[in-house]
Amino acid sequence: MGEVLFRPHSIGLDIGEAMEKVVPIKNREDLIIHLQKKFFPKGKVVTDEDVTIMPYGYDERINWNTYKVILTGVGVVGFTNGPLEKKTEEKDDLYRLHGDPCVGCGFCCVNFQCALSLRLHGDKRPCPELQWDGSRHYCRAVFQIGGIGTGCPSSSMNTWRAEIKDRTQG
Repeated sequence: MGEVLFRPHSIGLDIGEAMEKVVPIKNREDLIIHLQKKFFPKGKVVTDEDVTIMPYGYDERINWNTYKVILTGVGVVGFTNGPLEKKTEEKDDLYRLHGDPCVGCGFCCVNFQCALSLRLHGDKRPCPELQWDGSRHYCRAVFQIGGIGTGCPSSSMNTWRAEIKDRTQG
């Protein structure tokens, strides 16, 4: 397969507007460079281990066999029209996808809004669904559902895990 097309995840745009944001990607390394520039231009270095690409399904609107692109610490960042295989034969496991157990430090919900939050509130940080119970944070909208609160994909770079305190006041 030649170039793969990458479409950034965009809530609120119709498919025509979303397709205007498509970027051609030569290989997995090219995608990693693109994600680095978009999400961490002066911060964390995005590595191959930070990027998960998995089959998502056929999208009749754009005639793509779609693959979901997940960036550790951010979530779903976009879609491709084809696979971008790792150079090694390593298989992803749930631990790498979810990281260390969630301790309720609030890092994810203050710094990165999930799709549900964006749909409910637009771009608003910290997430209005972030709640503090006196000892830890939790998501009011989806408490312990769908993997939220079950693992910390940011554990390797997240210093908040050591100091859990109320961060709901922005």
